[in-house]
Amino acid sequence: MALDPTVSGDSGFSLVEIMVVVVLLGLVALLVYVGARGAVRIGETGKRKAEAVAAMKAAAEDLSGKIPDLAWSIGAGECDYTGAVSVPLGYEVKYTLSDTGLGIWRLELRVVRGGDTMASDVLLLETPGS
Repeated sequence: MALDPTVSGDSGFSLVEIMVVVVLLGLVALLVYVGARGAVRIGETGKRKAEAVAAMKAAAEDLSGKIPDLAWSIGAGECDYTGAVSVPLGYEVKYTLSDTGLGIWRLELRVVRGGDTMASDVLLLETPGS
């Protein structure tokens, strides 16, 4: 029995098929990379936000315990917090104190990182001696 030289018994993939598979794998890898990078960025943002909220709560507790000592800052505009609570590196805590005239002071707190407000809160404090 003679073999026909025009019919090949070799089966395999053509160069075009292999190139299509490589391109598709590259696109899938790109999508996985972009998704993972986005998840890491969201995680880092959440961590920074949690640090800012913790710093704000600690500063608020410290300041509300020193109500009489804050009288000098009424109407002084935004002040930098320099209390006993340590603030994480890269963050700043700022506060503004105003008198409502109703026996209550309004304490606004902001935690700033790189010029962006990461957390803020307002506390109403009873005026000392009232």
